[in-house]
Amino acid sequence: WVRALFSRARVESEMEKEMRLHLELEAENNIRLGASPVEARRAAMIAFGGVERSKEAVRDERLTRWLEETISDLKLALRGFRRQPAFAAGVITLIALGIGPNTAIFSVVNHLLIAPLPFGDGNRMVTLTATAGGRRIMLSRTRADVELWRTRAREVESITLVDRKYLVLGDSTRGPTERIHGAAIGPGATAFVGMRPLYGRDIEPTDTLADASPVVLVSYSLWRRIYGGRSDAIGKTIVLDQVPHTVIGIMPERFLIPFGGDEQAYPVLKGIGSDQAIGAIAKLRRGASVDDANRELVSIFPHLDASKSEDAPFVERAVDQVPASVKRTVYLMFGAVGLVLLIVCANVANLMVARAWTRQREFTIRAAMGARRARLIRHVLAESLSLALCGGATGIVVAYATLWLMSKASELSRNVAGARLEPVVLLWALALSIVTGVLFGIAPAIFVSSNRVADALKAGNRSVAGHVSSRRLRGALVIGEVALSVVLLVASGLLVRTITAMQHADFGFRSVGLYGVHVAFTDKSFADSLARHAAVQLMLARVRAVPGVRQATLSWKLPPDFVLQVAQLEIDGAKVSASDSVAVSNI
Repeated sequence: WVRALFSRARVESEMEKEMRLHLELEAENNIRLGASPVEARRAAMIAFGGVERSKEAVRDERLTRWLEETISDLKLALRGFRRQPAFAAGVITLIALGIGPNTAIFSVVNHLLIAPLPFGDGNRMVTLTATAGGRRIMLSRTRADVELWRTRAREVESITLVDRKYLVLGDSTRGPTERIHGAAIGPGATAFVGMRPLYGRDIEPTDTLADASPVVLVSYSLWRRIYGGRSDAIGKTIVLDQVPHTVIGIMPERFLIPFGGDEQAYPVLKGIGSDQAIGAIAKLRRGASVDDANRELVSIFPHLDASKSEDAPFVERAVDQVPASVKRTVYLMFGAVGLVLLIVCANVANLMVARAWTRQREFTIRAAMGARRARLIRHVLAESLSLALCGGATGIVVAYATLWLMSKASELSRNVAGARLEPVVLLWALALSIVTGVLFGIAPAIFVSSNRVADALKAGNRSVAGHVSSRRLRGALVIGEVALSVVLLVASGLLVRTITAMQHADFGFRSVGLYGVHVAFTDKSFADSLARHAAVQLMLARVRAVPGVRQATLSWKLPPDFVLQVAQLEIDGAKVSASDSVAVSNI
């Protein structure tokens, strides 16, 4: 089978020689029996049977006939499309406009709901979360809590500490500084995600000692931006929070710490006290679920602070942290593009049926010459699949453009930022192309396989839409197309109405003209609270003096991205009891 597949010419030559040998041996035997050479060869041919029929029988035994016929059908289809380039281009464009948006939205679904963490065991990764007031107030867990979890946990493994924070990059005494995201990690954090430094070494236990020199791992993007991608960056010094750090490793481009992802520097985690707030990530034990881990956490932390309405801590996967409103929007968009693809299939099927009718005499003649019905159906499906695959390849370009447009939309940019055309997304596009080709190829295949030999031979110059069965089939396709279009229009209208209502929702404040700036006092000269207060007042005075600025004030957090906790609210001239405390304000 393998020789017949990859050495077809050689196998055919061997078969030709073997059959010729059989004929020659039979002819020689007839000559020995007294026949003339001409009569001997004629008798040998009669005894052997049809040579071409024997060759076809041998080819059928090789089990490669179906592949040869498929390749022949594809070649014939491509020749037909070259004769009708406008038809082929139009169909490919329609398919691309159907498959492209589907591929783009699936990449968003894959990024948010299927594999939000780009690691082999990303769906096993969880983060420890603590709340109060019925999960409305976010709390922080201390290192002592995490160590208790690490000691008693059985449903999770590889518990790793992470301290996410802002870092100031650069030396303020020598030039401008820059505020970047960072994450202090310890030994084993990079192995947690299954990656190692691209260059240099990993963090070692000796780096966590109190008297160890400060070292840092830098992200791929920061390495390219500061050092231009040079390998001699290892051993260089960068200043973080006014402290020189030695660069010991460059992380791969796709490296990230789960549940964060935009960090650019990874200093060593050390000097964390037992009562200091810290983040923790872990992996579910194989076979364990999130519910199993949460039930275990209830038994690990039985004593909670009732005065703070503290909830039992729980773990979440990345997919669990996607807001329900975002999930609904993604599902609606996925359904909408699915309807668009069905409409495209109906359109293309209509075109293919019309084209098949114009070629009915061709198919009838092929059937009269011995082509079986299955062969005719396979030929039509080969045409459909070749168009679908070309449309799917073009749809990849449309998917790139769709993702780019979605990333520019303010309402979607945050959720689309990490969506990529991953290999699984490309496999989805391939599968979608094949299914689409089969869907819009079924109608012309049924039409071609019907038994209308006499009608087709008499058709002559009859119009394309002249046959009653053709009109019925195309009419059914048009009815389905209109029905799907109505459903799509109604769903699109409801989606637009929902998005418009969300954009005009009352958040309790007017956001027009409001701007916020994050300020971090990392210099040692601001260690004293009086120095920080003086600096803040100076900044406020200078900002208020800027032309066009009406008001300026301070805030610990900026809405609407944070949860604010307010307790023991006091009002001038009113008596306040403990029951009057405001528990939570989630904006």
